[in-house]
Amino acid sequence: MSFLIRLVFLLLKIPYRICESAYGALSSFFVSKKSVSDEIVLVTGAGHGIGRELTLQYAHLGATVVCLDINQQTNENVAEEATKATGRPVYAYRCDITDNAQVLEVAQQIRKEVGEVTVLINNAGIMNCRFFMDLTIDQIKSEFNVNILSHFWASGNSFMTALREELRITTEGKSLIKFTTIFPNIVDTGLCKKLRLTNPIVSLVPPEKAAAEIISAQRRDITERSIPSYWLPLINIVQ
Repeated sequence: MSFLIRLVFLLLKIPYRICESAYGALSSFFVSKKSVSDEIVLVTGAGHGIGRELTLQYAHLGATVVCLDINQQTNENVAEEATKATGRPVYAYRCDITDNAQVLEVAQQIRKEVGEVTVLINNAGIMNCRFFMDLTIDQIKSEFNVNILSHFWASGNSFMTALREELRITTEGKSLIKFTTIFPNIVDTGLCKKLRLTNPIVSLVPPEKAAAEIISAQRRDITERSIPSYWLPLINIVQ
């Protein structure tokens, strides 16, 4: 009986989610992209992959870009590349985003030397491409610290939904802070070597395409976007 109820619920949920997703997609399509030329955009994990593409694309759009990365050399290389390509200054700061004290210290430095950050892109992440049983304790801790805990120091992921709702309630809907959460599929950043895909409908997303989708969603104030766009509606249907 319970299986029957769940099945009926799922069958009713599918058209609702499809209509909801279609409405959201059409609504966002007709929303014009706001300019970022007056924005100070901070990108974490800017030295590689999606972060590098975000830095270059935001710089080309006229934004003032601040690069954060634990790898000082790659971070400075990306900032220099973006500066040469656009003729605009791009700033690079070394920062271990898992260290809350260091994040606060660098934030103060950025505020003093560049200005108040208006767009924060929580992009930094790592991936240990090994079987779970082969991971060391330090690798597990590192992945947790970078991919989850660091977002609390700068803010991010499902935490974003709670934070957005909290601001809406506490400010009675008057908060000007916007949140965009991205659910990317497998992005070809080079972190995982010799990746084997067993699902025929799953394909690697180029980092430049992922960055373009992220920027487009941010400029349209879209709250949630998956890459590719059809993944999120599918996930919502089965949840």
